[in-house]
Amino acid sequence: MADKTQEINTEIQDVGTVRISEEVAAAIASIATEEVQGVAEIVGSKHSTLIGGGKKTPGKGIRIALEENGAVVELSIIVTYGSVLLEVAENVQKSVKNSVENMTGISVREVNVNIDGVQFPEKPRKEKAEKKAAPRKPEAE
Repeated sequence: MADKTQEINTEIQDVGTVRISEEVAAAIASIATEEVQGVAEIVGSKHSTLIGGGKKTPGKGIRIALEENGAVVELSIIVTYGSVLLEVAENVQKSVKNSVENMTGISVREVNVNIDGVQFPEKPRKEKAEKKAAPRKPEAE
């Protein structure tokens, strides 16, 4: 996504040009994706730091190709357990298409959603601790 931009025609003439980068469109798509119920995370949206674990960066993990006949968006997600996968994917497609088009004026031709996994709920830590601390039964002699 290095330095690729889409020039937008505005209603005001002879004022200048407006260019929107792929990275801006990707950040908008990222936020639109995270707002969809059932999306646990966007694959590749976290990058590790030396201290503090992963940090989310809007737009990371989303690829956008700005072409003459419309943008093509490609993203991979992890879905929360219990969600209907097809329904989540369709909602992501609608959300991304509407958000990018409304906020940038760039036509979106395709939104390709890859489901790379399912996030299962974690058991409460208290239960895990109790299982580890459970006393052993004395063995029969």
